[in-house]
Amino acid sequence: MLVRMEVARPHCFEILATSFPPTSGEAGIFGSDVESHADEVRRRIGVVFQSPSLDKKLTVRENLMHHGHLYGLRGPELRRRISEMMERLVVADRADDIVETLSGGFSGGWNWRRIAASPGTAHSG
Repeated sequence: MLVRMEVARPHCFEILATSFPPTSGEAGIFGSDVESHADEVRRRIGVVFQSPSLDKKLTVRENLMHHGHLYGLRGPELRRRISEMMERLVVADRADDIVETLSGGFSGGWNWRRIAASPGTAHSG
């Protein structure tokens, strides 16, 4: 990504996430223009919130299923992606654990942080 120095970084990310249109020039994600193909861009990007969006009373798998549903995933495809994510993040053995019981609890251990980041990749496969 190339950004001119006078462009504020947060504003750049808002443009790339299709929250605001560019004031000049062009911006694109995966070859899709953020203005003319905003819906396609939003389907392709993932978001990891600064504040956690996990429900600490649900299991790891239930949280990932919930976030997958938000991206329109269902059935076998969603289950496949969740399995892949858990393997990639080395948390598959904790799939049925309640989030608040993970190391560091809900305030932030390594297991919790890995899972907190995973919903941002639920849509990609």
